[in-house]
Amino acid sequence: MADSNRNTKLTAAQRQERLARDERKREYDAAKLDARKIFLIVFGATALVALVALLVTLLTNVVYINNKSMAKTNENAATWPMEVWVGGSRFLEALFSGNWTGKIGPDGTVLGSDNLPAYYYWTKDLCNTAGILTLLSVIALGLTLLVSVIAAVFAFVKKEYVFSYFSLACSVLSFVLLLVLYIVAAQIFDVMFVKYCGENPACTMGSDVLWPFLLSVLMLGGNIFSVVMFAKLEKKRKAIRSAR
Repeated sequence: MADSNRNTKLTAAQRQERLARDERKREYDAAKLDARKIFLIVFGATALVALVALLVTLLTNVVYINNKSMAKTNENAATWPMEVWVGGSRFLEALFSGNWTGKIGPDGTVLGSDNLPAYYYWTKDLCNTAGILTLLSVIALGLTLLVSVIAAVFAFVKKEYVFSYFSLACSVLSFVLLLVLYIVAAQIFDVMFVKYCGENPACTMGSDVLWPFLLSVLMLGGNIFSVVMFAKLEKKRKAIRSAR
């Protein structure tokens, strides 16, 4: 009789434990489903921001110098007060071609000379570094875009959010590389200010890298948030598994 009562109590306890575990499972499934919208927003926004940052890095100026003492004319009205500048795509072109001093024609003359030769003349090593960092930043932003799209697909189809970690890693890489690129652009200006501008107080630095860098901060913040959410879901999932 005593054994029968003990078995009955044990069975009741097991039933209660199973019911509690099932309830936690339902709560986890509901939380996982509810989180899908948030993850889709984060991953989709990250992909969009990465695309914009990538285009800005390629299509705008890594470094430029404004010179307000320079006369404004019809020829330079569109760019004034910018005096010399180098775009991200121009850095990549020079990096891959190895030609930092202009395009050379069949007769050996320089064609389509732009502002890069001036920068390269005074800051050769820094220009090489800026070119490499521009390339790495473009690759990192491209990876962020790709991984975020994959993460969004997995979130929508599978309700799986493990790609949060990969998206965060790419965002961190983009953030670091763009920050370093901006610092190198500032170093280029410091040298150019002395050697090219002759310390003319009318000369000031500009770098459009600031904008993709700020966009990378947004990506980083969003992905940190998604990783925290994913960690909380994983904690619930592990609690269900350990209760078995």
